Amino acid sequence: MKKFNRKNRAVVSGILVGLASIYAVAGYFDLEWAELGSLMLGTILFFAAIVLLAALAVLGMKLVSRLIHGPSENHKNQQKDKE
Repeated sequence: MKKFNRKNRAVVSGILVGLASIYAVAGYFDLEWAELGSLMLGTILFFAAIVLLAALAVLGMKLVSRLIHGPSENHKNQQKDKE
């Protein structure tokens, strides 16, 4: 069996712990599979919205930085190389 590196082991462990937690909550509250599916869909959409907003925030900050400071030196050098 191939060994995983440390980061992959952490990700797989986190996913397994999350799945076990969801299973335990579903068992404790006697949730039906349909309710559990809607809970998972809502959670996935919530996290996707957070990632999208974070990406938009970073993009906005980079845009403001470029407007204030102008193009970077690296960008200027690339333009000179093309000419």
